Amino acid sequence: MIRIAIVDDELVIANNVSKITQIHADKLNIPVSITVYNSGRKFLNQYNIGDYDVIFLDIDMPNIGGFEIAEKL
Repeated sequence: MIRIAIVDDELVIANNVSKITQIHADKLNIPVSITVYNSGRKFLNQYNIGDYDVIFLDIDMPNIGGFEIAEKL
């Protein structure tokens, strides 16, 4: 199972990325677990090393953006 986090403050975009990822994973018969976060701060507060194999980060978010999150990881 591939564990994926999607971090985006725009819920419509985050859900679309989630759906598209799930569709492609299903076509390739790859099991995935997808978690959507609507806040970079919320993601960092809940993140533990090794929780995810892939993390999609929105670059421009309020308070803390994708580049800052990447630096902290």
